[in-house]
Amino acid sequence: MIDQAGRRFDARAEETFEEAIGRANAWLQSVLDSAAGEAFVIEWGKDFDGLIASPPVAVKIVGPPAHFGEVAMLEAWLHAPLPPSYRRFLKTLGQVAFMHRPSGPTYPIGTIRSVTEVYREMTDEWFEGYDQEGFGAELTSANVKSGYRSWREWPGGSGVFHPDEVKHKNFVPICPGFEKDAHLLALHLADASGEAPVFQNFPDDGAAFLVRGATFDAWMSSMVDELIGNSSPGSASGVR
Repeated sequence: MIDQAGRRFDARAEETFEEAIGRANAWLQSVLDSAAGEAFVIEWGKDFDGLIASPPVAVKIVGPPAHFGEVAMLEAWLHAPLPPSYRRFLKTLGQVAFMHRPSGPTYPIGTIRSVTEVYREMTDEWFEGYDQEGFGAELTSANVKSGYRSWREWPGGSGVFHPDEVKHKNFVPICPGFEKDAHLLALHLADASGEAPVFQNFPDDGAAFLVRGATFDAWMSSMVDELIGNSSPGSASGVR
């Protein structure tokens, strides 16, 4: 996994998800126009049909957009509003696929509930014992000794949640990862504006997470940064 430091919180803070996707597609066109373009298509085209679209794209809009009723029903089931940027994404684009691995698309609104139900069972196992007084005190002490009390202070962008941060957990998977990991929107950690951070769990350690973006827009920027970093001519393909 490439280093995510410096891009999780305020990096490209003004970039919307639309602008991030536009940046990815502009980068792709510059590669295709270069001397490495033909070899690039041969290397990546077999796994991603966005390269043969007209015009070629690095982030392919799969769609369809969600309608208002679908969003309202999902929010009612979640007992929480979706972040404004993610709601706008669902209502305008609906679903996208990325050229780099994982090339699997984001979850469409019609499957988010069923996927969330599966992950709720998993997160219940990951955080089993967090509500026990002794365990919570022990973890809190460990967090203090390590120098952080919040996910925003995790060294290197990865860490374990403070017990208070998962007391009312409401994680929503928005994109698959590899094996049993996924990119999870943490609705219960939304800020005053309603924007919520996105984390990626580690398949071999469910309680440990990596910050992928302080907002959905930041998550998309980080995905595009990763796409460009891992897909540029000469980089090793198949690296997430």
